[in-house]
Amino acid sequence: MFREKEADVAKPAKTSATPAPNHPAAHEESIREWIVHELIEIYNYPRDWLGERIALSEPRSDSAVRYKEILVKNEKGKPFIVIRATRSGIPATVFARAERELMVELRRTSSASVGMITDGSPERTRIFKKVAGLQDFRLAADLPEYDRGGHVCDGTLDPNCNGPFGVPEMPPLKPLARHDVEVLFRCHSVIRDIDGMHPGECLDEICKVIFAKIWDERVVLLRKKQAKFRFHSAGGTEAEVASNIRGLYVEAVAEGFMSLSRDAPELQRSVGIYNEPIKLSDKALLGVVRILQDYGLTLSDADIKGMAFQQILGSAVRSGMGQYFTPEPVVDMIVEMLNPKPTDLILDPFCGSGHFLSVALRHVRKGRLTKEEIGALEDPSQFRFHGIEKSDRMCRIAMTDIQLHEAGNILIQNADALLSLDNYAEIWPRRGEGGTGPKAFSMVMTNPPFGSILQGDRTLAKSFTLAEGRDFIPLEVLGLERSLQFLQPGGILAIVLPESVLNTKQMQYVRDFIFKRSRVLAIVSLPPQTFAPFDGVGKASVVVLQKDGINGISEDYDVFVAVARHVGYDSTGRPDTANDLPNVAPVYHRYVQGLRPLPSGFALVKASKLRENISADRVLLQADVHGWPSAPLKDLCRRTFNGATPPRSTYLDSGFRIIKVRDLSGEGLDWEVGERAFVSKEFFARHSNCTLTEGDIVLTASAHHPKYIGLKIDIVDRIPREYHQGVLPSAELMVIRADPKKVNPYYLLLWLRSEHGYRAIQSCVTGQTAHIYPRSIEEILVPLPPPELSAEVPNTVALLKESLLHRAQAKSLLQEGNALFRKLISSSRLMDRKDHEKLE
Repeated sequence: MFREKEADVAKPAKTSATPAPNHPAAHEESIREWIVHELIEIYNYPRDWLGERIALSEPRSDSAVRYKEILVKNEKGKPFIVIRATRSGIPATVFARAERELMVELRRTSSASVGMITDGSPERTRIFKKVAGLQDFRLAADLPEYDRGGHVCDGTLDPNCNGPFGVPEMPPLKPLARHDVEVLFRCHSVIRDIDGMHPGECLDEICKVIFAKIWDERVVLLRKKQAKFRFHSAGGTEAEVASNIRGLYVEAVAEGFMSLSRDAPELQRSVGIYNEPIKLSDKALLGVVRILQDYGLTLSDADIKGMAFQQILGSAVRSGMGQYFTPEPVVDMIVEMLNPKPTDLILDPFCGSGHFLSVALRHVRKGRLTKEEIGALEDPSQFRFHGIEKSDRMCRIAMTDIQLHEAGNILIQNADALLSLDNYAEIWPRRGEGGTGPKAFSMVMTNPPFGSILQGDRTLAKSFTLAEGRDFIPLEVLGLERSLQFLQPGGILAIVLPESVLNTKQMQYVRDFIFKRSRVLAIVSLPPQTFAPFDGVGKASVVVLQKDGINGISEDYDVFVAVARHVGYDSTGRPDTANDLPNVAPVYHRYVQGLRPLPSGFALVKASKLRENISADRVLLQADVHGWPSAPLKDLCRRTFNGATPPRSTYLDSGFRIIKVRDLSGEGLDWEVGERAFVSKEFFARHSNCTLTEGDIVLTASAHHPKYIGLKIDIVDRIPREYHQGVLPSAELMVIRADPKKVNPYYLLLWLRSEHGYRAIQSCVTGQTAHIYPRSIEEILVPLPPPELSAEVPNTVALLKESLLHRAQAKSLLQEGNALFRKLISSSRLMDRKDHEKLE
């Protein structure tokens, strides 16, 4: 045999078929005959495979090395083992070149995963096996031995009998039950444990296997004559089973997707997404097939399949693919708000996993439909739901989700949604309706990627008004304009946008564009933790717009505004029983129907009041001051400013004190010295305009999560004597210096610490990393007590001042007690040392 149990590299042992003597003209042939004998007599490959499944092949014409080849083929005639015999005695450099040529050949085919090259000697016998990814190899100890039983597992399916496999009317496959929803996650775990793939890669590979599985089921179930399933783990070796499944996938792409794309020109753009082969190792692929082979995915309930798929989607989201996914509670809320009908033509131009489209289709299907509507909805030639996605991996994921939801009328195109509109001519016409032009869609639901900055150029300026005259422009801004371009006049857009688009001065031009080109129907502020489990996504809102003509909308009108506090999970992604989003759509539809009043957390605001700032948090707060008089913070303050932070290496052990986020307790400033607490005289002098004074209010202005902004707020009620030369706040802090003639600083502190004040601060949070700016915080409205309540303010302020005084005194006593204790311990140790010296 070729193997030696303790060897890492195979070395052939003596067998009954010894290679012929070293004859230059015939040696490769004699070695090949010896290998064929070994395969049948020692490795148990069936003798009747000779000539067809064990085939002798001539070398490639472009080969630089002379060899004879043996191909061991699977049931469809595709090789899963490639063996090459070279002439013995060739130079080492030539043999090494032959090895490389074999690896190149193995990389070219997805069906073969095992290769061997030998000159008949133990020293020059190499067996290679592909590892995950199919581009790398590891040395194997031996060729795979064939299992005469024809199974490499104990699966219940037998491809050679007509019972389980042969009767299309009574398929042997069982539908997924609710207790089977973890079946895809089990596949995910097998791939992770065996091949060590990243969750996103695991998801991608599972999608390919599901594609092959569904194709196999459909071929068998739709044929009139008996047919056999091919998605099974029956076979003589791991390599053979894996080769069969890889071949099934290639066939599914060629005969299924490619043929469909010929009939549907809209799919031509996406043909390439399935060019990638299955990249799982033989062992991992076999493990996945073992798990899935007994289930009938085409026979299973779409909701159960959807739940199973969501489990592996969630794993990919948590691993860093969150930019491609919109949280399910947000998707559900948007679909319920827009309430799509069978007649709607719907698009998501940044569709990611395609979840907006599958949920919209599910919503439509659950409505009361006429027979005509059902027929039009299920007609595969009438694509009512369209998606565009730039990532080929995400296209495969979206297509898999669509297949599991049995949504044949959803069309996903692999393309960049920001290309010139000329690139999308094939998706404009509404089949049977004569619609043409780029204004075909009645609804767009989307969540464009946040944070990417595109460089403006003439090409962008030709396609986007918002890009004209700008050197750089955020992708989400272009996504907003492109979404409106895709809509027909009167069409509805629901889009997730970062808060910065809604409330910063730099984005005023975007808000001007929104009000000029559309009617703002609704603004829903999402909880800060909505995108917290995903990297790089900050505070966001959902904006619902109705496209209008290019002349703009002159009249004033009501805008529905809502603020959600909970989303069903916390900032780490752990489940939370509270979720406000399901309540939004019912209240919105009440408003549309003219029912009043709206419950707490909702408001109607005139559009004319929103042009400068359409943040729902800010709008709702301005409408919710309980009838008290109010004033902008900027009218009540002398100034607001941020501090300064020196380079880490320039901190000193003494000097001028700097206050940091850690020094804010929410119950008074903590003056105890920690690490990096002093700056130089020179640094202080450069930033002396930021010096703290008594009465200043200090709060967190920058944090790794939005919820921490404004969570701790303190007032400088005193500055210790040792720091009277000056104290600076760090750059992560904001200082509000109230004008005592207009507002009591302690009253302002109490209001900012209240739930209402915290919400007001949160409404100013912006950016992919959470922060607030003075110009934003100055715009919040501060309610001022009416005359009948003004007398209570001094008493409340007095209690606050007293509590701060007692806290400072308690802190001083605690420090004094700790100092005395340390002195006691030190003295005790000193005495012990003296006593020890006396004893010596």
